[in-house]
Amino acid sequence: MRKKKYGVFVLVALCVLFGISCISFHGVSSVTYSLYVEEASSTTEGTLTLSFLPYEAGKQKVSLACSLDGEEFSTTFTTSEENWSSAFLSVLFAQPAFAAFLGPIMTSQSMYIVLFAVTKGNLEEGFLWKEKDEEGREVTISIPSKEIRFGREAFWIEMQTEGKDTLKMLIEKETLIPFVVDVSDKEESKRIHLEAKTITWKESNYLE
Repeated sequence: MRKKKYGVFVLVALCVLFGISCISFHGVSSVTYSLYVEEASSTTEGTLTLSFLPYEAGKQKVSLACSLDGEEFSTTFTTSEENWSSAFLSVLFAQPAFAAFLGPIMTSQSMYIVLFAVTKGNLEEGFLWKEKDEEGREVTISIPSKEIRFGREAFWIEMQTEGKDTLKMLIEKETLIPFVVDVSDKEESKRIHLEAKTITWKESNYLE
């Protein structure tokens, strides 16, 4: 993995480290995301696959495999569902190449939990929240719509800073599985887009 790439997106993961660290794939056997990374005049595409297999009582074996621009890297570890956040954070430290892709996933789930808490569990389509960040810029978070994907209802959540898109995501309402995560830095002309292409649900072994 070329170290000069994806630097801005590592910051996303670091924000999670010092904020709310959350990652969960409850109810999922495997998910494959298509990847699209744009930096200035270059673009790269690839895939990210996460698989969850029974290991022993109370634990799972988690496999991560990424292919991007002709480069491939992977890792496997064991953890319990209650300890997923710590396990994935350990992966970020041990293999920084994954930070650019796991960071946005963790951020999307963390943001959803924050919004759920702010609305006291009444998060619905039409939600709108405005706040100033530490630099005095207006940050807007909204839920403009929802849709059914992979047989599940999901919210589209958008975040803008000073009217510019910084984060868009489509996240399943109940299990917090991100179907789409799109992170943009307009000033630096950088963007990373993840979109789930296949998901196998544990309860029904349903693949779409």
